[in-house]
Amino acid sequence: MTLFHLSLENEKIEKFSPKIPEVRAFLEDGEIPRICLSASLDGCLSSVAWGGCKLHNVVGNSTKIRVYEFNEEDILPGNLIGSIELYQSGKVVDADETGEVWVINQELIPFKSYLIEITDYEGDEEEIISYENLKHCDETGESIFDFIETTVIIISEVEYKIIEENV
Repeated sequence: MTLFHLSLENEKIEKFSPKIPEVRAFLEDGEIPRICLSASLDGCLSSVAWGGCKLHNVVGNSTKIRVYEFNEEDILPGNLIGSIELYQSGKVVDADETGEVWVINQELIPFKSYLIEITDYEGDEEEIISYENLKHCDETGESIFDFIETTVIIISEVEYKIIEENV
């Protein structure tokens, strides 16, 4: 399977190393060095700090986004933390919505890189509740609406054009 990473930095990165992002989402783990990826561009655009509810800032003003593609097969056993584990452990409270995954303890080299410009997208607001609070509500019958921690914009139906690069 192909996994994606997006960057507003247009200069190519040849090799990715795990790090703690300087800017993280609300309630996201700040201790584990990682490479943040998703199985879709929509997922990436929902989870990056400049995406989701802020994506309108990069659409329509010729902002170039660098897309990196990675082979999941290049990830060593035990070094991929899936979206369900990230959500259930509380490391990324919206990982079940965005499909965010982490690669830890190894470097990765993308097999493909290109620039895109987003021309259109859809965004739907989702209320986020932690797995811990969701379990609590299931066990007690309390309303999940009393435990909503935040809302996020989940991006879908992204339309984009690939930007020719001067090589």
